[in-house]
Amino acid sequence: MYRRLLVATDGSFYAKQAEDRALTLAKTFGSGIAAVYVIDRARYQWAEELMQEIYEKTKREGEAVLRAFEEKAAQKGIKVETKLREGTPSEEIVREAEAGGYDLIVLGSRGMSGAEEAMLGSVVQRVVRRAPCDVLVVRG
Repeated sequence: MYRRLLVATDGSFYAKQAEDRALTLAKTFGSGIAAVYVIDRARYQWAEELMQEIYEKTKREGEAVLRAFEEKAAQKGIKVETKLREGTPSEEIVREAEAGGYDLIVLGSRGMSGAEEAMLGSVVQRVVRRAPCDVLVVRG
Protein backbone atom coordinates (compact mmCIF):
# COMPACT_ATOMS: atom_id res chain seq x y z
CA MET A 1 0.00 0.00 0.00
CA TYR A 2 2.62 2.56 1.07
CA ARG A 3 6.04 2.03 -0.54
CA ARG A 4 7.85 5.12 0.80
CA LEU A 5 7.18 6.74 4.16
CA LEU A 6 8.45 10.09 5.41
CA VAL A 7 8.30 10.70 9.15
CA ALA A 8 8.78 14.25 10.40
CA THR A 9 10.33 14.37 13.84
CA ASP A 10 11.48 16.94 16.35
CA GLY A 11 12.05 14.63 19.30
CA SER A 12 8.84 15.66 21.09
CA PHE A 13 6.41 13.21 22.69
CA TYR A 14 4.01 13.32 19.74
CA ALA A 15 6.86 13.03 17.22
CA LYS A 16 8.06 9.88 18.98
CA GLN A 17 4.54 8.47 18.75
CA ALA A 18 4.60 9.24 15.02
CA GLU A 19 7.99 7.53 14.71
CA ASP A 20 6.60 4.37 16.31
CA ARG A 21 3.56 4.40 14.02
CA ALA A 22 5.75 4.91 10.94
CA LEU A 23 7.98 1.99 11.96
CA THR A 24 4.93 -0.24 12.40
CA LEU A 25 3.66 0.75 8.96
CA ALA A 26 7.08 0.23 7.38
CA LYS A 27 7.32 -3.24 8.92
CA THR A 28 3.75 -4.12 7.87
CA PHE A 29 4.05 -2.93 4.28
CA GLY A 30 7.78 -3.52 3.75
CA SER A 31 8.08 0.20 3.05
CA GLY A 32 11.17 2.31 2.72
CA ILE A 33 11.30 4.98 5.39
CA ALA A 34 13.04 8.32 5.83
CA ALA A 35 13.01 10.72 8.74
CA VAL A 36 13.34 14.49 8.45
CA TYR A 37 14.21 17.03 11.15
CA VAL A 38 13.86 20.68 10.17
CA ILE A 39 15.89 23.43 11.82
CA ASP A 40 13.60 26.46 11.91
CA ARG A 41 16.09 29.35 11.81
CA ALA A 42 13.25 31.90 11.64
CA ARG A 43 12.52 31.22 15.31
CA TYR A 44 15.87 32.76 16.25
CA GLN A 45 16.09 35.85 14.02
CA TRP A 46 15.53 38.14 16.99
CA ALA A 47 18.93 37.18 18.39
CA GLU A 48 21.38 37.95 15.58
CA GLU A 49 24.47 37.82 17.81
CA LEU A 50 23.43 34.46 19.27
CA MET A 51 22.23 33.03 15.96
CA GLN A 52 25.26 30.84 15.21
CA GLU A 53 25.41 29.42 18.73
CA ILE A 54 21.69 28.67 18.75
CA TYR A 55 21.90 27.19 15.25
CA GLU A 56 24.76 24.86 16.23
CA LYS A 57 22.88 23.71 19.35
CA THR A 58 19.71 23.09 17.32
CA LYS A 59 21.69 21.23 14.66
CA ARG A 60 23.27 18.95 17.29
CA GLU A 61 19.80 18.35 18.76
CA GLY A 62 18.42 17.46 15.32
CA GLU A 63 21.29 15.08 14.63
CA ALA A 64 20.73 13.39 18.01
CA VAL A 65 16.97 13.03 17.37
CA LEU A 66 17.62 11.46 13.98
CA ARG A 67 20.31 9.14 15.41
CA ALA A 68 17.94 7.99 18.16
CA PHE A 69 15.23 7.23 15.59
CA GLU A 70 17.75 5.38 13.42
CA GLU A 71 18.72 3.22 16.42
CA LYS A 72 15.07 2.57 17.31
CA ALA A 73 14.40 1.49 13.72
CA ALA A 74 17.51 -0.72 13.61
CA GLN A 75 16.23 -2.62 16.68
CA LYS A 76 13.18 -3.52 14.59
CA GLY A 77 15.31 -4.46 11.59
CA ILE A 78 14.36 -1.35 9.60
CA LYS A 79 16.89 0.87 7.83
CA VAL A 80 16.08 4.57 7.95
CA GLU A 81 17.41 7.31 5.73
CA THR A 82 17.79 10.52 7.76
CA LYS A 83 17.61 14.09 6.53
CA LEU A 84 18.47 17.26 8.39
CA ARG A 85 16.90 20.26 6.67
CA GLU A 86 16.79 23.97 7.36
CA GLY A 87 13.89 26.32 6.71
CA THR A 88 10.21 26.59 7.51
CA PRO A 89 9.21 23.16 8.87
CA SER A 90 5.97 22.72 6.92
CA GLU A 91 7.56 23.88 3.66
CA GLU A 92 10.61 21.64 4.07
CA ILE A 93 8.49 18.59 4.94
CA VAL A 94 6.31 19.11 1.86
CA ARG A 95 9.37 19.83 -0.32
CA GLU A 96 11.02 16.59 0.86
CA ALA A 97 7.82 14.61 0.26
CA GLU A 98 7.62 15.96 -3.30
CA ALA A 99 11.31 15.44 -4.09
CA GLY A 100 11.44 11.94 -2.61
CA GLY A 101 8.22 10.64 -4.13
CA TYR A 102 6.81 9.59 -0.76
CA ASP A 103 3.38 7.92 -0.51
CA LEU A 104 2.73 8.93 3.10
CA ILE A 105 3.91 11.60 5.53
CA VAL A 106 3.64 10.63 9.20
CA LEU A 107 3.84 13.32 11.85
CA GLY A 108 2.68 13.93 15.37
CA SER A 109 0.04 16.42 16.36
CA ARG A 110 0.92 19.17 18.76
CA GLY A 111 -1.84 21.34 20.12
CA MET A 112 -1.41 25.08 20.43
CA SER A 113 -3.73 27.30 22.41
CA GLY A 114 -6.82 28.34 20.48
CA ALA A 115 -5.78 31.97 19.92
CA GLU A 116 -2.21 31.09 18.94
CA GLU A 117 -3.37 28.41 16.52
CA ALA A 118 -5.91 30.76 14.92
CA MET A 119 -3.20 33.37 14.30
CA LEU A 120 -0.28 31.15 13.33
CA GLY A 121 -1.78 27.88 12.18
CA SER A 122 0.28 24.79 12.82
CA VAL A 123 2.91 22.81 11.00
CA VAL A 124 0.46 19.91 10.79
CA GLN A 125 -2.29 22.03 9.23
CA ARG A 126 0.06 23.48 6.63
CA VAL A 127 1.49 20.06 5.75
CA VAL A 128 -1.99 18.55 5.40
CA ARG A 129 -3.08 21.38 3.08
CA ARG A 130 0.02 21.26 0.85
CA ALA A 131 1.14 17.63 0.91
CA PRO A 132 1.48 15.80 -2.41
CA CYS A 133 0.49 12.53 -0.74
CA ASP A 134 -1.49 11.07 2.18
CA VAL A 135 -0.74 12.43 5.65
CA LEU A 136 -1.15 10.48 8.87
CA VAL A 137 -1.41 12.69 11.96
CA VAL A 138 -0.64 10.68 15.08
CA ARG A 139 -2.36 11.99 18.20
CA GLY A 140 -0.41 9.95 20.73
